[in-house]
Amino acid sequence: MPRDRLDGLVAFAFGQKDLEDARSLFASKWYDYRFLHLGHSVYLFCHYYGEAIERWRSKFGVSPYFKLDHIRHPIWRCKRNQGKVEYSLTPDRTRTAWLRAVMFADHYGIPYDKWVEWSFQYAFQCNWQRMPLPGHLYGDKLVMFIKAKWEADQQSLMTVPLDPRYLAVNYAGHAYQDDCQNWLMSIIAGRPRPEIPLRNFLRHEPLISEAKARAKFGDYIVDMALS
Repeated sequence: MPRDRLDGLVAFAFGQKDLEDARSLFASKWYDYRFLHLGHSVYLFCHYYGEAIERWRSKFGVSPYFKLDHIRHPIWRCKRNQGKVEYSLTPDRTRTAWLRAVMFADHYGIPYDKWVEWSFQYAFQCNWQRMPLPGHLYGDKLVMFIKAKWEADQQSLMTVPLDPRYLAVNYAGHAYQDDCQNWLMSIIAGRPRPEIPLRNFLRHEPLISEAKARAKFGDYIVDMALS
């Protein structure tokens, strides 16, 4: 959807305070989402939720309040009536729940697919009888569970940005690019042999520039990583 249409859509669908709060979290979003429009973020979150439903459907009952239409059209929906297209907003409660879930994930900088998948894991481990609805995706205990999962995931360095703007060859001095490289190097610095993961991010997944690596780790470690 064009950006100008999304601007008007989210301005109409959400309150000014909600929009200000959501936009204030762009600097803490997962790196791949920082260049997205807020409306795109909501739709992407719902996309991952829909995928999770397909994976977990056999393990849960389906809530009587659950409607696939709320995933396909989290903010607005349209239908044809006598050849004319009619638009209407989804229910307030649904829109607010989606936005809140996105904001929680953004606050902690966690990718949406991880947030949704771990939410379903938590529900299953806690013997929930039905799949979690959008309003369940940011409960206190669930958030604690997701945060613990994310901390372990970060240490594995298995989840990294896929947006090519974060590749070292595309470095343009943008604050988001600096944040990403500093985040990766802070995790690598905690390793007993930092040259091993550093080699990957200098050569195979070149998300760290050699200049920044030398400034952080010194020539000896970088030379070992490149050898």
